[in-house]
Amino acid sequence: MGFDTEKFVCYVSEDRKCSLCNLVLDNPVQGPCKHVFCSGCILPWVVEHGCCPFRCQALNTGNLTNVLALRDLVLNMKVVCEFRLNGCTEQPKLREFIPHIKECAYRKVRCGNEGCDRLVCAKDLEAHEIQDCGFRPVGVCESGCGAVLKKNDCEHDCIQYLKSEVLNQQTRVQNIEKELKLLNDQLKTREKELLLRIKGMKKRLQFQGIKLVNQEKNPETMPVDNSMECTTKPEPNNNGNVIISPNNSNNNNQHVGMATEGIIVSKVLAGGPAQKKGLQTHDQIVKYGTK
Repeated sequence: MGFDTEKFVCYVSEDRKCSLCNLVLDNPVQGPCKHVFCSGCILPWVVEHGCCPFRCQALNTGNLTNVLALRDLVLNMKVVCEFRLNGCTEQPKLREFIPHIKECAYRKVRCGNEGCDRLVCAKDLEAHEIQDCGFRPVGVCESGCGAVLKKNDCEHDCIQYLKSEVLNQQTRVQNIEKELKLLNDQLKTREKELLLRIKGMKKRLQFQGIKLVNQEKNPETMPVDNSMECTTKPEPNNNGNVIISPNNSNNNNQHVGMATEGIIVSKVLAGGPAQKKGLQTHDQIVKYGTK
């Protein structure tokens, strides 16, 4: 939807109006047929009907282009202030309208004195609160109750004031207790959820622990990777050592399927003890002879 023509100071020509809503263009766009519309008016129309409102040609959202020059013309047009009936005579540009009404001296604001609901112009607020408001503070009770006296307090009763203060404090305490109870209920609910999660985690850990114990007791039940085989069955060598040699055809997984105990030969030096015993790199000694 566009802007109401009555909002503008000067006459608005037809070429600055939307062809759909007939109001002053808001973010104007046009199709290949050169018809101009508010973007907020034409987009829903195109999605629903798939053509120009004048039925001159098919149209989709990709055919629409922004008319930036026309948009700037509209934004630079002067408008009347929303608070002109309160006395404002300023005529800001349309692009400055929102910032102006937020700070306009003639906008209505509520009195800040407790108990006063009167609306006054922003420019008169300070004078009203200090000089005219019947709820403006004029001093503190000299009898010792601590009440802040207001202009329209003809007869101040300390006892009644203190009673009202007690009631106010009781109300505040009740509200705080309700909030605490609600918070406590929420924490209890959360605690139950966390306890259930912890219980579930304990059960899973117990199950995994039992599974691991059973695998240690029955190693034959553990899955075996058949992709790694020993070149020979474990047999004692001349020294009585039982050696497992990995299959040299699969060097990337040399240790898969080997025993979990013993010593792995990581390096064989020329003339060293390992070479003299006939060992090779990656052999694993799992049993030691006594010879």
